[in-house]
Amino acid sequence: MINIAILGERQSGKSTLFDTIVGGREHKERKGILILKDENLDFLHTLYPEAKKTNIHIEIIDTEVINFNDTLIRDSDIFIYVIPLFENGKMEILKSFIDDIIINDISVIENRLKKLEKSHERLNENEPRILKEMKEFLEKGRKLIEFGEIPSYLKGFNFLSTKPLIGIGNISEEMEEKEDVIFGIPVIFSKCKLQKEMEELEEKDREEFKNMFGIKEPLKDKLIEYIVKSLNLIRFYTANKNEVKSYFLKKGENVLKAAGIIHSDFEKGFVRASVINIQDLKRFGDEKKAKEGGCYKVEGKEYIVQDGDVIYIRSSL
Repeated sequence: MINIAILGERQSGKSTLFDTIVGGREHKERKGILILKDENLDFLHTLYPEAKKTNIHIEIIDTEVINFNDTLIRDSDIFIYVIPLFENGKMEILKSFIDDIIINDISVIENRLKKLEKSHERLNENEPRILKEMKEFLEKGRKLIEFGEIPSYLKGFNFLSTKPLIGIGNISEEMEEKEDVIFGIPVIFSKCKLQKEMEELEEKDREEFKNMFGIKEPLKDKLIEYIVKSLNLIRFYTANKNEVKSYFLKKGENVLKAAGIIHSDFEKGFVRASVINIQDLKRFGDEKKAKEGGCYKVEGKEYIVQDGDVIYIRSSL
C-alpha cells in the first residue's frame, strides 16, 4: 500500500486537507484510507457481478509536527506539504522545507561516513564513494530524487529528498485556484476549507457549490492525479469469478513483477501470462468476443505491463 504523509506548520490546513481526502470523521492516530475510484474496475465488475470488488487503497497520514525521526514520515512514499496562503502567507516556507530535508539527508550521510571511518564493515565496497558523491550533490542544494539511481544497499536509510514532494497552496476564498511549479515542486493552489465543505455535500449539490465559489475541480481527484504521476505509476487488473481487483505498478516494470504483487507464489512459479488491455475489453464488451477478436496475448516474464492491462497468470505453484 502506498503511504502518504501530509506535512506543514501548525494551522496551515493539514487536518482540513486530510479530512477533504479521507472524509471528515475521526480516524485512529490521524491515519485514514483513501479508496480510489476506478471506472475500469467498475466495468470489470459488470463482467463478474458476483465477484468481490477491491479498489486500490492509499494510506494517508496527518502528521501533528514535523519530526524527521518519525518512522511514519521516513517510511512514507511521498510528501504533501501544505503552505498557508490565506493570511499573507508566503511560498518561501516551501523552500525552507526543501532545505530542511536536504540538511537532514546530509546529516545522515555524515554520520554514516563517520561510522565507516571507525569500522571497516561496509554494506558495499563502493559505499563511501557513493555517499560522498551524494553529499556533494546535496550541498549544491539539489534533492537526491534528481541524483539518479541510488544503490539498493543504501535505500534502507530512507533519505528524505528521494521522495516525491507535492505542494498544496491553501488559499482564501477570494483567490484563484490554479497549478504551478515553484522551486521545482508541483504546487496545487486550492481553497482547502471550501473543498472540504464540498466533499461533505451530496453529489447532486456539488456542481452548484463549485460554480458558486469558483472551484475548478475536486482537490481529491487532482491530488490523486499528481500522486500517480509523481510516483510514475500505472494500473493493472485481475478479474475472475471470485474477485476483480486493481493494482499499482511502477511504469516500465515487467509482468513478473506484477505477478509478485498479485501473489508471491505467482512470481516464484511463473509460467506465462495472458494479457488484454481494458480498452480492448470495453470495445468488445465481454471476454468471449475479445478472445474471438484476437485481443488476448500470451506473454513471457519480460513483457512490460501497460496501463490498463488485465492480467491472468499461469503458475506452476
